Amino acid sequence: MNFFKQNIVLDIGDGRRTMFWTDTWIGNICLIEEFPRLFSVSLDKSESVVGVRNRGMGFQEWKLNFRRALFQWEVKELGRLNLLLLNAPVLRFGRMDSIRWKANKFGFYTVDYIAGMFYLLRLLAQ
Repeated sequence: MNFFKQNIVLDIGDGRRTMFWTDTWIGNICLIEEFPRLFSVSLDKSESVVGVRNRGMGFQEWKLNFRRALFQWEVKELGRLNLLLLNAPVLRFGRMDSIRWKANKFGFYTVDYIAGMFYLLRLLAQ
Protein backbone atom coordinates (compact mmCIF):
# COMPACT_ATOMS: atom_id res chain seq x y z
CA MET A 1 0.00 0.00 0.00
CA ASN A 2 2.87 2.37 0.80
CA PHE A 3 4.34 1.75 -2.69
CA PHE A 4 0.99 2.69 -4.23
CA LYS A 5 0.67 5.91 -2.20
CA GLN A 6 4.22 6.94 -3.06
CA ASN A 7 3.53 6.61 -6.77
CA ILE A 8 0.29 8.51 -7.22
CA VAL A 9 -0.24 12.21 -7.72
CA LEU A 10 -3.61 13.86 -7.25
CA ASP A 11 -4.43 16.32 -10.00
CA ILE A 12 -6.94 18.73 -8.52
CA GLY A 13 -9.82 19.71 -10.76
CA ASP A 14 -12.98 20.92 -9.06
CA GLY A 15 -11.95 19.49 -5.65
CA ARG A 16 -15.04 17.31 -5.22
CA ARG A 17 -13.28 13.92 -5.13
CA THR A 18 -10.26 14.95 -3.07
CA MET A 19 -10.57 14.84 0.71
CA PHE A 20 -9.28 17.99 2.45
CA TRP A 21 -7.69 16.34 5.50
CA THR A 22 -6.84 12.79 4.42
CA ASP A 23 -5.59 13.02 0.82
CA THR A 24 -2.13 14.26 -0.17
CA TRP A 25 -3.12 17.17 -2.41
CA ILE A 26 -0.80 20.06 -1.50
CA GLY A 27 2.62 18.95 -2.68
CA ASN A 28 3.64 15.89 -0.67
CA ILE A 29 1.72 16.92 2.43
CA CYS A 30 -1.23 15.10 3.96
CA LEU A 31 -2.93 17.64 6.23
CA ILE A 32 -4.07 15.11 8.85
CA GLU A 33 -0.42 14.08 9.34
CA GLU A 34 0.91 17.64 9.38
CA PHE A 35 -1.86 19.09 11.60
CA PRO A 36 -3.27 16.20 13.69
CA ARG A 37 -4.52 18.44 16.50
CA LEU A 38 -6.45 20.72 14.17
CA PHE A 39 -7.98 17.65 12.55
CA SER A 40 -9.04 16.31 15.95
CA VAL A 41 -11.11 19.44 16.67
CA SER A 42 -12.35 19.89 13.10
CA LEU A 43 -16.02 19.53 12.22
CA ASP A 44 -15.01 18.89 8.59
CA LYS A 45 -13.22 15.55 9.02
CA SER A 46 -14.73 13.95 5.90
CA GLU A 47 -15.10 17.08 3.77
CA SER A 48 -13.77 17.45 0.24
CA VAL A 49 -11.42 20.23 -0.81
CA VAL A 50 -14.23 22.17 -2.48
CA GLY A 51 -16.38 21.74 0.64
CA VAL A 52 -13.82 23.58 2.75
CA ARG A 53 -13.16 26.19 0.09
CA ASN A 54 -15.60 29.05 0.51
CA ARG A 55 -16.25 31.26 -2.48
CA GLY A 56 -17.52 34.69 -1.65
CA MET A 57 -16.99 38.39 -2.21
CA GLY A 58 -15.25 37.73 -5.55
CA PHE A 59 -12.26 35.85 -4.10
CA GLN A 60 -11.57 32.38 -2.76
CA GLU A 61 -10.91 31.72 0.89
CA TRP A 62 -10.78 28.65 3.10
CA LYS A 63 -13.50 28.11 5.69
CA LEU A 64 -12.59 25.69 8.46
CA ASN A 65 -15.06 24.80 11.21
CA PHE A 66 -13.97 23.66 14.66
CA ARG A 67 -16.06 22.19 17.47
CA ARG A 68 -14.65 24.62 20.01
CA ALA A 69 -12.55 27.75 20.25
CA LEU A 70 -8.90 27.01 19.52
CA PHE A 71 -6.22 27.27 22.18
CA GLN A 72 -3.46 29.80 21.52
CA TRP A 73 -0.98 27.17 20.30
CA GLU A 74 -3.68 25.75 17.98
CA VAL A 75 -4.23 29.24 16.56
CA LYS A 76 -0.53 29.24 15.65
CA GLU A 77 -0.99 25.88 13.91
CA LEU A 78 -3.99 27.31 12.07
CA GLY A 79 -1.80 30.20 10.93
CA ARG A 80 0.74 27.71 9.62
CA LEU A 81 -2.04 25.81 7.81
CA ASN A 82 -3.35 29.04 6.27
CA LEU A 83 0.15 29.83 4.97
CA LEU A 84 0.28 26.40 3.38
CA LEU A 85 -3.16 26.92 1.82
CA LEU A 86 -1.91 30.07 0.08
CA ASN A 87 0.01 27.71 -2.23
CA ALA A 88 -2.85 25.26 -2.69
CA PRO A 89 -3.80 24.28 -6.24
CA VAL A 90 -6.42 26.47 -7.88
CA LEU A 91 -9.75 24.71 -8.26
CA ARG A 92 -10.77 24.22 -11.89
CA PHE A 93 -14.52 23.97 -12.07
CA GLY A 94 -15.85 21.74 -14.82
CA ARG A 95 -12.86 19.40 -14.51
CA MET A 96 -12.89 16.33 -12.25
CA ASP A 97 -10.08 15.50 -9.83
CA SER A 98 -7.93 12.66 -11.13
CA ILE A 99 -5.10 10.40 -10.08
CA ARG A 100 -1.92 10.14 -12.12
CA TRP A 101 0.47 7.21 -11.75
CA LYS A 102 3.96 8.69 -11.59
CA ALA A 103 5.83 5.36 -11.71
CA ASN A 104 5.49 5.18 -15.49
CA LYS A 105 5.85 7.85 -18.14
CA PHE A 106 2.29 7.52 -19.43
CA GLY A 107 0.66 8.23 -16.06
CA PHE A 108 -1.43 5.06 -16.10
CA TYR A 109 -1.40 2.25 -13.54
CA THR A 110 -1.48 -1.23 -15.03
CA VAL A 111 -1.05 -4.63 -13.43
CA ASP A 112 1.35 -5.64 -16.24
CA TYR A 113 3.60 -2.68 -15.44
CA ILE A 114 3.75 -3.54 -11.73
CA ALA A 115 4.30 -7.26 -12.40
CA GLY A 116 7.13 -6.42 -14.77
CA MET A 117 8.69 -4.05 -12.29
CA PHE A 118 8.61 -6.64 -9.48
CA TYR A 119 10.05 -9.25 -11.87
CA LEU A 120 12.97 -6.93 -12.66
CA LEU A 121 13.55 -6.20 -8.97
CA ARG A 122 13.60 -9.91 -8.22
CA LEU A 123 16.15 -10.47 -11.02
CA LEU A 124 18.36 -7.66 -9.71
CA ALA A 125 18.25 -9.09 -6.18
CA GLN A 126 19.64 -12.45 -7.32
